[in-house]
Amino acid sequence: MISEIDISPDATERMRRYEISEQLVRRTVDHADQVSDTYEGRKIYQKRMDNHILRVIVEEYKGQRKIITVYPAKAERYVV
Repeated sequence: MISEIDISPDATERMRRYEISEQLVRRTVDHADQVSDTYEGRKIYQKRMDNHILRVIVEEYKGQRKIITVYPAKAERYVV
């Protein structure tokens, strides 16, 4: 479980724009259907939501987590 996370201004704006709650973002990171490593210590946490997938990009560095961005995507674009 994540107790403390830092959320970037971009992620905060996208959460507001797409009406995604912080609770849903935390649940996605805590209980992701799929986690993929990307570059520079970043990971993509994905959770299926009806006909969409919530994607949360997280930077992990020295035990700290920062949510870089959040967005919904069409389920058919990503395999989960």
